[in-house]
Amino acid sequence: QMPFPAARQWVGLSAPESPRGTAAAPVYFVPIKSPAWDPTVNMMPDEGMRGQMVDGYDQIAGQRYDKFGFDCNVYADSFPAMVRGVLGSTDTKTGTGAPYTHTFGLLNTGTGQPPSYTLNYFDALDINQLTQAQIDSLVVKFDSGGLLTASLAYVCNAGTIITTTTNTPPAVESIASWNCVVKLAGSTITRLVDGELDFKRGAKPIPAIT
Repeated sequence: QMPFPAARQWVGLSAPESPRGTAAAPVYFVPIKSPAWDPTVNMMPDEGMRGQMVDGYDQIAGQRYDKFGFDCNVYADSFPAMVRGVLGSTDTKTGTGAPYTHTFGLLNTGTGQPPSYTLNYFDALDINQLTQAQIDSLVVKFDSGGLLTASLAYVCNAGTIITTTTNTPPAVESIASWNCVVKLAGSTITRLVDGELDFKRGAKPIPAIT
């Protein structure tokens, strides 16, 4: 069998799930770099002594969750969903035409938790659907000589294979870092070559008996 070319991989990102954990269809298709999918199973050893000179007798599979991460350039259509996914508040969008203004804040009401999303990851063979994808970290990097980039890490439910999703890459261009404006406490920073914004949620799965 022929190997599958890595260039055929793609990721689809849904709008916020409602209710949480219910699969939602992709709304954004993010051009990705360096995708990393890590299915994680808690293996539990059976070390009950049976009169034999060994430590372990079996490994029992426990609950599974998945980790998924990727790098990407920043695109105006999908990036607001990523920011909301790490900060939590709704997107306050203003303007009648591009460029729009999107305003987010840290969610401090209700559960205080950002919404979850559904990821559809085509690994060049199968479409893998990962529900209840919660952003663990978002790193945004800018460099006056390069593009605005983002690195994301999600914690998700165990992936399942689905058969139908049509990849629809965005028509918008990547954003050049030199065209960005950086403000601190409302004041524009005018002497800046590069920088990084690092958001961490510390998202972790909580095993439960259901």
